[in-house]
Amino acid sequence: MRRLEWLADSAQVATLATPADWPVVDTVAVSRQAPDATVVLWDRDSQIVARASLWWRRTPRDGVGVIGHYGARDTDAAREILHAAAARLAETGCTHAIGPMDGSTWERYRLALPGSAAAPFLLEPVQPAEWPAHWEAAGFEIIGRYRSDRARLEVLEARDPVAVTARLAEQGVTITTFADHQPAEVIDAIHSISMAAFADAPWFTPIDVATLRAQYAPAVPLADPAFVQLAWHDGAPAAFVFAVPDLLESRRTGQPPSALVLKTVAVRPGVRALAGLGGLLLARVAANARARGMRDGIHALMRDDNVKVRSFGAGEATTIRQYALFGRALA
Repeated sequence: MRRLEWLADSAQVATLATPADWPVVDTVAVSRQAPDATVVLWDRDSQIVARASLWWRRTPRDGVGVIGHYGARDTDAAREILHAAAARLAETGCTHAIGPMDGSTWERYRLALPGSAAAPFLLEPVQPAEWPAHWEAAGFEIIGRYRSDRARLEVLEARDPVAVTARLAEQGVTITTFADHQPAEVIDAIHSISMAAFADAPWFTPIDVATLRAQYAPAVPLADPAFVQLAWHDGAPAAFVFAVPDLLESRRTGQPPSALVLKTVAVRPGVRALAGLGGLLLARVAANARARGMRDGIHALMRDDNVKVRSFGAGEATTIRQYALFGRALA
């Protein structure tokens, strides 16, 4: 007989003994994400078979509840935990539920869809292949599609950065790297650009700079200045590229990584003087990666319906993985 339990303190979700292939939920993340509730499903042997956290007070849209910290051992457990989560969200007044999303798009969200033979790369969401089917079995459907593309770095490096650099410099643009600033200044610039660049993205939730600093703090010591490029227009933050070598590949092979993961490319919108700036920053990190012996770039986790954010043009890249965000109306 399975038993549902609503945890008195959502921080307890970080202490649960879960299967090794479930995404890890740690205490620091839970504190930052602040779920409004967490529910757990136990079997008769007091083993966890499903978990989910809920958010309804601060979500991407009014009336939309969020389900995250998801995990389930089988389809029956998935139905039970997701139905319980949906019912609780409906009780709070939510009319729709979306997930998996750990509170907002600044945190872990989406599921990798099955069907790809590509090995996982660094910063990519990884979970059991059957989880997308769990959500569909519980009455959810795909409301957002995403993709990761892989291509030769030489495609980015060949976009005439010398001419673009000269033109942008005449228009008041300067380019720096992570090494040219204090870490807090870099994060503040990333925050300023992101708030403007992603404001129109589906499910966008504003975040304060202090929270972003706390979230990026563990990554700051690991950041390579060659792959964190910032641009400034008349002294104000204008664009950035945040990329990392695929160290997950190195762990598998014992060799230096062959790919650079392009995690975020963002340009402040509405400034005509910035045309070509994103491509220039990409060309710079591509050149740095090629100098380190890397061959490929992976543009990670792009919205499938937004061609403007793609680093590679038509025919230049291969899609190596697709992802989905799910949603459903609540009775």
